[in-house]
Amino acid sequence: MEPVGRGRKRPTLLDRMRSLTDEDIAQLYRDLEESRVFRYHAVPTQRRQDRCLHLYQSFVSVLLEMDLQNYCGSQKEKDEILFPLDTEKLFIQLELFLLSLATEDTDMRKTDDYISCDRLSQHRAGLFFWVRRIRGQGKGPDIWDNDKIFNHTLSRTLRFCFKECRLCTFPERRALEVGLSELRQLIDTDMASPTLHIDVAELHHLAWCMGKISAIRPGDIGQSRQGSQKSLRWKDITIVRGDEPGKFQVEIGLRSMSNSTNFDKMTRKLVCKVLSPSTTEDLEFSIAHRLLVVAIRHKMLVGIETIDDLLSEAMHHIRIKDEHLQKHIFFEAKENGAGLTDQPMSSMAIAAHLQRAGRKAGFPEDITFYALRRSANVHSRKPAENPRTDVARITLNYYEGETWSVKHDEDATPPVSQIPDLEAVRSFMHLLLQNPARSSSL
Repeated sequence: MEPVGRGRKRPTLLDRMRSLTDEDIAQLYRDLEESRVFRYHAVPTQRRQDRCLHLYQSFVSVLLEMDLQNYCGSQKEKDEILFPLDTEKLFIQLELFLLSLATEDTDMRKTDDYISCDRLSQHRAGLFFWVRRIRGQGKGPDIWDNDKIFNHTLSRTLRFCFKECRLCTFPERRALEVGLSELRQLIDTDMASPTLHIDVAELHHLAWCMGKISAIRPGDIGQSRQGSQKSLRWKDITIVRGDEPGKFQVEIGLRSMSNSTNFDKMTRKLVCKVLSPSTTEDLEFSIAHRLLVVAIRHKMLVGIETIDDLLSEAMHHIRIKDEHLQKHIFFEAKENGAGLTDQPMSSMAIAAHLQRAGRKAGFPEDITFYALRRSANVHSRKPAENPRTDVARITLNYYEGETWSVKHDEDATPPVSQIPDLEAVRSFMHLLLQNPARSSSL
């Protein structure tokens, strides 16, 4: 009988190896085969690699006058056509493919399909990936174990393309930035649309303010194209009262990260803390006040039904009703912006609506969401263990475990006459709630 209070001896790695069965060994072999074809790159990189293979296959089909798309042979035979065992023949096909992409066709230069140096280099990287993947598993000569030979040969072709085809190395136009005055013009133009529901408009304007003031990415606001990243929900929002009446600050917990897909198992929080604006003019861009108007419109707050209730209450934390915590904040618009659906808004829809608003406002070029985020005035509370963390890199490329604070202007002590008083806040929030006839319910 084992002594009371003492457990069994924990098996060691050697014990586990000795206990492996034939089925366990077979599973290891299956895992080995899967690991050899495992694609570890990020999803956007894999899409570029797949596009490169598709273009290369189409080119080889034309070059050899074969229909590789509907090829009836085995995959191995098809691979040997695309990537021949004859190294000289393979290099000829690869170099001809790159040369075909760098065409000097003047009509193509006027379209978005015109290729740049950067894009051509990406195709070279894609070719390198597929050659190593298909030819690097014990097939063909050992030349593919030497990356320098491959890179030297195709780099020579790229240099020829850059010089002789006069490809564009750097963008010719300056990076577009959208300031507060431009954002105000976008909001005013969008609100003037006769067909747009107030529900749809206020969500897009809230997203724009988030991007401008706190540099939050559209992929952290709406649903990503693949659906892997979760859109912002009310449970991610914490709103508390400021030190003066009518002031609120909001903490936005972000569950999406550029280098992580397992958001539920993140050990640390990523929090953006947005302070209340210090001037009446900046009230229009207040994330906290816009969130509160959306919540009041849809009766989401505990014990608060109107704006007057909100401004007269003394509770420090503004609570969201439990039944709304799991709901999305941003919902997809119906056709022509005629109200909201029950589906979460996509990040692509956020960017597309911003571009449409820019065209209506008369901007000479399309406005991207990154143009909003680029000039965000962000101040970060840097963690003690990493005092040299770059603030811009934190906000534009998120780090897990960071908290950054955002102010609406750089002047921490504006003139007293500009500080928004309670009546200014009340008037602004009532203005956002106007046109109830155009509002729909979730």
